[in-house]
Amino acid sequence: MGKLFLIRHGLSEANEAKIYGLDSPLSVAGMEDIIKIDKKSFCKPDILVTGTQVRHIQTAQLLFPDININDKTEIFNEIDFGKLEGKKITKELKNEIIDNISIIRTKYNGDIVWDRAKEAVNFISNLSYRKNKIIAVVSSAMLIQAMLGVINIQETKTLIFDEKYHLKNLQYIEFDTHDLTKFRIKNFLTKENFFR
Repeated sequence: MGKLFLIRHGLSEANEAKIYGLDSPLSVAGMEDIIKIDKKSFCKPDILVTGTQVRHIQTAQLLFPDININDKTEIFNEIDFGKLEGKKITKELKNEIIDNISIIRTKYNGDIVWDRAKEAVNFISNLSYRKNKIIAVVSSAMLIQAMLGVINIQETKTLIFDEKYHLKNLQYIEFDTHDLTKFRIKNFLTKENFFR
């Protein structure tokens, strides 16, 4: 049976500074976290795909040192936050985005989040061996959450804004490729699970 893993990158320098976006590398703590992971406890992917951003590639290379990245594509890059790029994440800004995600595009000239998520889900759907292969995708939290919203369209707002669905660094979502509506959220570091 095939598996799909959507993995959030490790802790980046931008995450540590609590700023939006940017193509920042993993922080020293982020690299150390990945190095601590027992790599044998996670199945090796047949297909490994990442965004083109440094933190995505570094995370994939550290998690799967013996596996070549099959594809690096901008489809899985962090959401473009437009005028918010490089700005501090404040509670007010976060709440403004939660109240109306389209504001990223309309007010700040960033990405249309749902379009990016649909494009990412279509990319995964088109992988020719998805039925019986293990596919791992390293991306960013908001895009992964939006992808969950696309896959489970009736719960879009719940999935993208509910804190229990917000992936922390090195958390991942595991699907069986025959039914993408059922998934498990797991953590590489703590081995905690959340089933849905």
